[in-house]
Amino acid sequence: MISIIIFTALIVLNLAVSLPSSGQLAALLYEHLPHAEPLIFLVWRIVCVTSIIVLLWELVRTKKRWTSHSENTTTQSDRFWVLITHPMSTCILYICFICLVFYMLSPLKLDQLIYHGDFPYQYYVSMRNAANLKAGVLFGWEHNFLGGYPSFLDFSKDLSFLMLPLMLVFDGPVAFHLLVYLALFCLPWAFLIWVTAYNQNRRCAWLFTSIFLIFLQMNLRSYLNGMVTALYGQLFFFICTATFKLASTQKKKSWLLVTLLGAVLAMHIHTSFFLFTMLFMAGDFLISLSYDPLKKRRFLLFPIIGLAITPYLIMHWQLHNLAITSSKIAEEGVMFSLKQFSMMLVQPYFWSEWGTHGLLLLFLIPLTFSRDYSQALKFWLGMAWFFFMMLPFKTTEIIGFAISRSDYVTGTLACVLIGYFIKQSRFVKLWLVALVTLLFMFLAYLPFPQRITQRPISSFQPLIELIQDSGPGRVLAENAARWNASSTDQRSEQATLPHYLGYLQLLTGREFLSNPGADAYHYSRFRFNTITSGTFYGKPITQFTDTDMYNHCQKWNVATIVTWSQCATHFFIEHPRHFEKKGEYQNLTVFRVQDRDQTRDLQVLGSGNATLTRYGPLFLDITLNRVTGDSKIVLDQNFCPYWRLASKQMQLDPIEMNGQLAFKAPMPGTYSIRMNYPNQVALFLSFFLGACLAVLILVF
Repeated sequence: MISIIIFTALIVLNLAVSLPSSGQLAALLYEHLPHAEPLIFLVWRIVCVTSIIVLLWELVRTKKRWTSHSENTTTQSDRFWVLITHPMSTCILYICFICLVFYMLSPLKLDQLIYHGDFPYQYYVSMRNAANLKAGVLFGWEHNFLGGYPSFLDFSKDLSFLMLPLMLVFDGPVAFHLLVYLALFCLPWAFLIWVTAYNQNRRCAWLFTSIFLIFLQMNLRSYLNGMVTALYGQLFFFICTATFKLASTQKKKSWLLVTLLGAVLAMHIHTSFFLFTMLFMAGDFLISLSYDPLKKRRFLLFPIIGLAITPYLIMHWQLHNLAITSSKIAEEGVMFSLKQFSMMLVQPYFWSEWGTHGLLLLFLIPLTFSRDYSQALKFWLGMAWFFFMMLPFKTTEIIGFAISRSDYVTGTLACVLIGYFIKQSRFVKLWLVALVTLLFMFLAYLPFPQRITQRPISSFQPLIELIQDSGPGRVLAENAARWNASSTDQRSEQATLPHYLGYLQLLTGREFLSNPGADAYHYSRFRFNTITSGTFYGKPITQFTDTDMYNHCQKWNVATIVTWSQCATHFFIEHPRHFEKKGEYQNLTVFRVQDRDQTRDLQVLGSGNATLTRYGPLFLDITLNRVTGDSKIVLDQNFCPYWRLASKQMQLDPIEMNGQLAFKAPMPGTYSIRMNYPNQVALFLSFFLGACLAVLILVF
């Protein structure tokens, strides 16, 4: 009873803190008492840790009374068990979940753009890659952002394969809305198939699914933060691991073909979920090795999947010099990860990924010391401990990005363990403790979640007009990053604006010297081309002169600058000689770069001139006029060694000039040349078809 009282008090306290008056009081304390913020944080942390310790003590103290099918089970608890494991209870929760999704993301505004979180970024990448797929291009060169980069680096944001069929019937915004709905509405049923495959008790499977629906509803604000690729990554994780298990239990070899297709899609959508899928399948294979009738075929599926994803590994290796594996390793490092891991396990807000891990640990410990061990529970506990032990390595350089979405796996494992905890206890008291624990971890859900902002395309028109009035050329729009390169005490204020740049590029057709998302391209060396959270080249922008910034704009053909932070806005206002303020749009300020050459002429080191006449994802067409044999042409594109120059059967390698792509004129005179970027579609398709053929031979 003590733990229930404590957690109830915590819920009331958090609800009180969420009121506007409480926020004003906290701001007043922080202003007049310099050490109030760390002191309040410390007290709150102590309260959280103490509460969780009390709860664990309560659970361990009563574990002797746990039983699955005790003869002393009362009629009341039997009825309670039948109620919570009935399919109708799950269906009611599913209907509530659908209503909540429609409340937060209105179906009456399907033709509007979702102006929230990562939605604009993923919408842009999916639209771009869908257009490339129609042209027979899988990965090419992204011209529209950052001065150009390989589009393969957007591998965790691409839904083009799933969006393309919808785009044959619907417009882009409608197709993207439907894609989000499809993922959310299919997830619970995929989860049901998943837990049913690994637990033959149907009532337990319905209970686990009900808990997962509660998990989705309480965590919906995080799920609808634009992580659509994570939704589909989790969906394919369920499908792959379930079909891999069903191939063994039901002796249906054809399920292995579904496993292969799902694994390839998971790899394409998000590397993390492919890795989680392979690890989970490997754990299942090793545990069931002694009684698996299809163990040889299931074992051979692993090298076949490896064959199918070989092109992705090749691309990763080729581009490893252009992108690091983790977005945090350069700034925080491994020790930061270990410290954060140990502290955030008691995070009271469930939307935090670390809070999800804390919830898993909360039920993992009591169940580990439980005396009632079924074979299924042993499997779930083993997988839960394995994934939990991976968490401290989220920011290591070797596998950092590959396990960046581990909260989507630990959260679902926590749902299963909570179900086993309820199944074992059968005591109303312990059920109430578990319920209060869930409420405690779901505090971020309260009060009722806000609706996701959806804007008509016309709402961007004032900003578009300001950009067009600045003349032709690139747009240098300030990014926002949680980890910028400045020291902690020099970092600018955090932006609250969504990742709007993807929409803005599609609406204006301009090139941007920015990342398509709000966060700077933190795993790319090209991030220093941008202004990020008031910093430039890793230092506060105030440490640079207006001449430095003007030269940077000339180098990259920048005509317009858009800022949101106070320090960046004040910097350009204070230097009207080079930067003219054009106007404001909400919290954005637009500037025009003055006295710039508005032609598309490229820089020529030597005699003559050059013009970029046409470009696409796989080519650059350049016209050279009266150049000499020793002239060097510098493009306003980032250097990448995979470009090749073809002119009258002459093959010339590109050269790097201050980070930009350049080449030496193959011969003197006036003529046109084309630079080609390799199309990898044949490589990917050949390996995939080879893997499909191998699975068909394996199955039939």
